[in-house]
Amino acid sequence: MARRLELDWWQARREAVSPEQYGLTVARVAAITYGKRADEPSLVLSGIGRAEAMAYRDSRGQGMTDSDWLEVECRLRRAYRSLRAAVADRNSQIKPGNAHIRTRAGGLPQVQKSPGRSRGF
Repeated sequence: MARRLELDWWQARREAVSPEQYGLTVARVAAITYGKRADEPSLVLSGIGRAEAMAYRDSRGQGMTDSDWLEVECRLRRAYRSLRAAVADRNSQIKPGNAHIRTRAGGLPQVQKSPGRSRGF
């Protein structure tokens, strides 16, 4: 599922879909990766923030300046602060029953290998 969503947002990005739209898909990938609810506000902000940073960069093409790169960095820092907040929020965990994703100390996912799959995907 996460692999397919990852491709979906890359495709949407190339088809001139708004960053707000494909940012939601970026957030869904993070939700799956970290075992969180997809509607977690910090996760949604993070996904949209990452998408907006990409759109900012894409809109400038070859004309990126040092100040443009600083703007991209600021946007990504904000997005990753939101992601960190979502990962740390114990209240946004997926309820027990999702056997292939468990959370380790610190809120990071520990992917359990599924029977018959060698890489845990």
